Amino acid sequence: MKIAAAAAAAFCIAALGAMPAAAVTYPAGGVTAADVAAALKDQGLEAEISIDDWGDPLIKSGSGPRTWHILFYDCDSRKTRCASYQFRIGLDLSNGITHARCNEWNDTKRFARCMLDDEMDPYLKWDLEAVNGFTSEALAASIEHWTAIVPGFASFARSESST
Repeated sequence: MKIAAAAAAAFCIAALGAMPAAAVTYPAGGVTAADVAAALKDQGLEAEISIDDWGDPLIKSGSGPRTWHILFYDCDSRKTRCASYQFRIGLDLSNGITHARCNEWNDTKRFARCMLDDEMDPYLKWDLEAVNGFTSEALAASIEHWTAIVPGFASFARSESST
């Protein structure tokens, strides 16, 4: 009986260790660059934190062969905790794409919008709010979703660029 009780206790301890960590609810002011960088690293992605031209946090990361950035907005006075963030990637294409093609992406995709720079190179941007009960699970899901969107966007944009 002692062996069965010890085995049951060991099983329970092992099961608890295998359970995912409980979601963290971030403070009302939003997330920090360190919060986002930690979530990126948890998913095996690089996260280089710096500061943008306006003094707000900026993260450089990437998935596959592509580098992208996370910009932070609506930050507190210390520029640490921010109410929103934006994933952004730009593709430097030799021929760019047309407004019609960019609009096609925007019309047929629910998340992330296509924009063009002055050379008609496409940019993909996705804004998210990180306030009012925003959790570590929601942050992780946004990263997973973004890394799934980027390859499709690159393929979509390059399919016109090569024609």
